[in-house]
Amino acid sequence: MSWPVYSTRFLLATLNAAWTWFPVPAGYRAVIKNVVATNNSIDPGDALVAVDTHLVWIQRFPGAGGSISVAMHVVVNAGESIGANPSNGGMIVVVSGFLLRDDGARAALLPAPGDELEEPIPPDLVESPFRRQEALWAS
Repeated sequence: MSWPVYSTRFLLATLNAAWTWFPVPAGYRAVIKNVVATNNSIDPGDALVAVDTHLVWIQRFPGAGGSISVAMHVVVNAGESIGANPSNGGMIVVVSGFLLRDDGARAALLPAPGDELEEPIPPDLVESPFRRQEALWAS
């Protein structure tokens, strides 16, 4: 079965000091791969990107403009939302990445927790060259 990947622009936020949101639809998983922010204003401002209510990226711009492009890897699950907020009227924030189909079938391919895990060896049973040396010094 193929797993389609869609490269998409999630957001083009241009609203002054207002959040713009992209809800990840059921059956999909989003991966934010790039954020571009530009301040076309002479006023200073902040570009913000969030997943639900959690900020994941902020860029402060001094006055007289500026632009930045940042590569990242942020996974956003179905039911969560990607948000962007340009803090002044001359700023834009573009969020793009991949939209992956996620029907839950891949979870069946993973081993169940505990199936193939080994118990850790207690430290006092681990054979160590330092312990051998300490035993030699002690004798």
